[in-house]
Amino acid sequence: MSAIIGQPTSISSEYWETIEENVENHNYSNNIFQFVDGELKSFKLCSSEYSLKLGSYTLEIGSFIEELQSIFPYSFINKSDGYMAININDGDYQYILIEYDLIDYSIKSIEHRFY
Repeated sequence: MSAIIGQPTSISSEYWETIEENVENHNYSNNIFQFVDGELKSFKLCSSEYSLKLGSYTLEIGSFIEELQSIFPYSFINKSDGYMAININDGDYQYILIEYDLIDYSIKSIEHRFY
């Protein structure tokens, strides 16, 4: 990863009980990329330095949640309290969690999670 986007600001580790493995957290200016055995497992984007491509749409920090209404209508209808979840694949237990501002509806963070 560092060959692609440079050296992280900091690196820390934690233990994930759900998968019973140690995770390495690479912090890049408040954006976190989490690795297990050198493989990207999860991430949290909090700045406009990075974006996430979802099909033909590019999701970016600072864009507006309303832009997702026509692209992910089911997820949009079920959003609440400043959060919207988009399932990646049915039965895959992974999703993208989008945090948005309740006043101006701008996207504050984009996170890959498991459930």
